[in-house]
Amino acid sequence: MACRGTGKLLIVRSGYRGPEHNRAVGGTTCAKHLDGAAFDIAMANHDPVAFEATAREVGFLGFGYYPRSGFMHIDLGPARQWGERFPVRETAFAAETLPAREVLADGRTMTGGGVAGVATLGATGVEVVQTSSPKPNPPSCRSCRISTRCAGYSSPSRSGE
Repeated sequence: MACRGTGKLLIVRSGYRGPEHNRAVGGTTCAKHLDGAAFDIAMANHDPVAFEATAREVGFLGFGYYPRSGFMHIDLGPARQWGERFPVRETAFAAETLPAREVLADGRTMTGGGVAGVATLGATGVEVVQTSSPKPNPPSCRSCRISTRCAGYSSPSRSGE
């Protein structure tokens, strides 16, 4: 998810916490995480000053600064803040460009002889090579279309056999 104000991706380190998990991580008994009204956001790809300003603009009131752990806690209030602020960076972050959307290819199976007898290009475009013996390939399995015998292999039925 990208932050509207900064246009950068949000790395949520913590959001809603159940009571047991909240105790395990050292959260207070009145933590806003228990109500789902708080987030801990990693600052690895954000300017903390700009991020805080944007969070305040959209209604967040509680701010906890954890520069040694690399995150900022934000919640819906009441208005308060704690912790040591992040040091000011000498150089600004570069503008983040989101990766281009990928188009998935159709799957297809190619067969051949030799050591690499079957190569499958799946929907993700990843090639999977299954090795086979140099013997001729048996008929394809109808369920998985791999040219080797598998658990689902059944020979074609022909009339008169």
